[in-house]
Amino acid sequence: MVPTLALLPRPGLDAIEICGFPKITHSTGHSSYRRRVAVVKSEYCAHIYARPGSSADLRTLTLSTLKTFGPLSLFSRHQTDFFIIRLPRDPECQIWREFYAGDPDQAASAKIHEDFRNYRPTGEPVSSPSQGELAVDPEAIDWGRYDAVIIQDLCLPERLLRRFPDVFWSYCIGETGSPSFKQSFRKPANGYHLYLNGSSRRWRVRPGLRNHVLEFPYILQDSRTHSLLGSKPWRARSGILLEVNTARAIPSEIRTHLEKIAPVAENIGTPSVRLDLVHSCRYFVQMVPKRL
Repeated sequence: MVPTLALLPRPGLDAIEICGFPKITHSTGHSSYRRRVAVVKSEYCAHIYARPGSSADLRTLTLSTLKTFGPLSLFSRHQTDFFIIRLPRDPECQIWREFYAGDPDQAASAKIHEDFRNYRPTGEPVSSPSQGELAVDPEAIDWGRYDAVIIQDLCLPERLLRRFPDVFWSYCIGETGSPSFKQSFRKPANGYHLYLNGSSRRWRVRPGLRNHVLEFPYILQDSRTHSLLGSKPWRARSGILLEVNTARAIPSEIRTHLEKIAPVAENIGTPSVRLDLVHSCRYFVQMVPKRL
């Protein structure tokens, strides 16, 4: 980053990012090699998918989501596997406990996080296995098969990472504002090459961004990925889809105005319903004061 850019106010940086740089171009290249990637979370993580999966069955993986559709482009662009692992007892793997450390009733909050092990995809019967029951021992996986491994919430121990020096190790922290989230901007956790900060800036214009921090959105998707999941052509879409917090927060008069423009739907329901809404609506609207 050019040093003088760090002196600009945030609106100036935003303007430069959007208008001041040339468009990003993607080189298709001539190599047929697809990188081998693994995405990993622990049984205590409520984000993304509740079933292990891979690029071979993108739709099944997508519809097993517990919250967001996550980094789907990793699965459509690379040869990617997703693992749910049993959390080791190593101290560096316990950062999920930071996420509720400041709560008034820590015992109740701890139980909520522990119950994540019992989660299963929305709509599946209670008799179906939970993500905790499907979690595997990380020692049983040959991590050396992968070019890169992306880890949610530091759920693999440093001792294991050190055994595979040829793998490119990176991680993200799901709870923004936690001590590990803040510390990762200063230096990466031991054994890792990169920290994925969850942001989505096109260029490294963030002031003070260090070389080990990568602008990498937690929800990483593109048109190619959604075409594989059944996305409709632009001209076939209609209606307005409201982001879930927007649907709760916007004044009724604004919603009435939107309804005069086109039918309005809310981004709620089972994963299959939400995916269909994303693919059928023409506009996505987010209008909340909270930064997301």
